Amino acid sequence: MVYVDNVNPGAKPGVTVPQLVDDLVGQGVKIVFTTSDDFKDGTLEAAIKHPDLPIVNVSGDHAWKDGKDFKAPKNLSNFMGRMEYGKMIAGCAAAADFADRQDRLSRPPDQRRDAAPDRFGVPGRPLLLD
Repeated sequence: MVYVDNVNPGAKPGVTVPQLVDDLVGQGVKIVFTTSDDFKDGTLEAAIKHPDLPIVNVSGDHAWKDGKDFKAPKNLSNFMGRMEYGKMIAGCAAAADFADRQDRLSRPPDQRRDAAPDRFGVPGRPLLLD
């Protein structure tokens, strides 16, 4: 497995996805995953340039037949996680945070500042018992 970190233009100015794919092909890779919607145009360009190399874009919609940007050659595919699950987790986190805030506000003023650190096990803070 070959892993390339920080491919974004801010970290590597002037480096393009097709250049990186050329380099990876030179190293003998058999499949390439690009991991951002920002890379979808470069991924399409690389897929056209390397028609025998399977390339998967983790986002984007070039390979989705109903997508507005559909133009995928046969070696390009993409996948995207279902957003519903992430939204459910975010809702649970927001509810937990809200409940914690409500609990802290219901404490006497001198105990409010210590309520959250106790829950998260911050060393050096006294444990407050209700």
